[in-house]
Amino acid sequence: MFELLAPVFAVAGGLLAGVPIVLHMLRRTPAVRMPFSIVRFLSPTLPKTTKRSTIEHWPLMLLRILAVALIALAFARPFQRLAIDKAAATGSADRIAILVDASASMRRDGLREAVAAEFQKVAGELDANDTLSVSAYSESMRKLITAEEWKTTDPGNRQALIARAIEYWEPDWMATRTANALLETADEVSRETAKSDSVSERRVILITDFQQGSSLDELRSGKWPDSVKLDLRIVQPQQPGNAGLSLIEDNRTGRIRVRVTNSGDAPLTKYILQTFDAKGQPVGTPLTAEVGGGQRRTFSMPDAVAGQPQIDGVELLGEPHAFDNVVDLPIDERGVIHVAHAGSTDANNAEAMRYFLQRALDGNETDPIAVADLLDADGVAVPAAPDVRLVFVTESIPESLATSLENVLKQEGVVVVALKSVEMAESVKSLLPPEL
Repeated sequence: MFELLAPVFAVAGGLLAGVPIVLHMLRRTPAVRMPFSIVRFLSPTLPKTTKRSTIEHWPLMLLRILAVALIALAFARPFQRLAIDKAAATGSADRIAILVDASASMRRDGLREAVAAEFQKVAGELDANDTLSVSAYSESMRKLITAEEWKTTDPGNRQALIARAIEYWEPDWMATRTANALLETADEVSRETAKSDSVSERRVILITDFQQGSSLDELRSGKWPDSVKLDLRIVQPQQPGNAGLSLIEDNRTGRIRVRVTNSGDAPLTKYILQTFDAKGQPVGTPLTAEVGGGQRRTFSMPDAVAGQPQIDGVELLGEPHAFDNVVDLPIDERGVIHVAHAGSTDANNAEAMRYFLQRALDGNETDPIAVADLLDADGVAVPAAPDVRLVFVTESIPESLATSLENVLKQEGVVVVALKSVEMAESVKSLLPPEL
């Protein structure tokens, strides 16, 4: 509106600048009448206003003309500003770097469309001489369009580069290190254009949802180039707020806990925590989690119940943004070590080797060990299981069991024999190499 009125103000101001001249040409009418007795018999007449033949008070008139001209110029400033900017832009170019957030929070519904709209908006503001680069960032950065690629592409084909960048932009599951990405991009733009006189503006455009996890602490200690401007463009999801799950292990008890973190703009504060098995089916009773906006709470997960499937993960129900609503519980990949024993089966008899063997194996806190007896209470032999690689022999063994132990040795297993009699030595003789 002011751009349209600016010429009118300029013309009107020029005309008004002549008003002080006209005023100085007019003769003033006497303001005070002084009666004299000598003329009291004459008829009174009003004085006539006539033009002056000469102008008095030249400095005062010039000051008044200057004041009117300055006022007119002030109102005409928008018109003059546009003309100056247009002239300054002739023969120059801008260096613009788009930095788009690709962290996990950008997976929320509606953000992809918002990012694409910002891309197209920036592309529509570019001139043919401008240089553009596009980078996506989360914990690290990756280039979507390089400055050199933009320069070497025909202006008519650059829209295809923008479309490709939108297609290749895909949020990951990483955290957001906004400060590092900003400083690195600003430094790159500053170094590229440091020796160029044709660059009129250097700008970094940051497209992000600015979620609470954005890391900005590095900006306090980092140095931002004075020649680079920052253009912040915050995109919003279709539904505000977000609540997410994270896994926490209690070092004191070893129990697994989950933390529910709710954003400050979240409209919901009540959710459901549901455990599930390896097939994704619900297991156990769901837990109600009430977490206010901008707060976080930690919940201990229930222990496994006998007869129910093993709990493989936890899901947060009732939250619209599903990208961070599931956590998988750590899988204990430690398998049970199967060990066999040939001898007394009474683990409570302090006079038998089985008593000390059981307590030695129970002291292992890193891996679970299961001991299988190869001789039952009646002396009947049971062959060693195929996965047994360690056998302890504390008493004489029958010939049928010796054959099973030979198979353990052939599978690169180990047989430990605690000899206590000649008879026992004869029973395990077949396990020794022929040369012995």
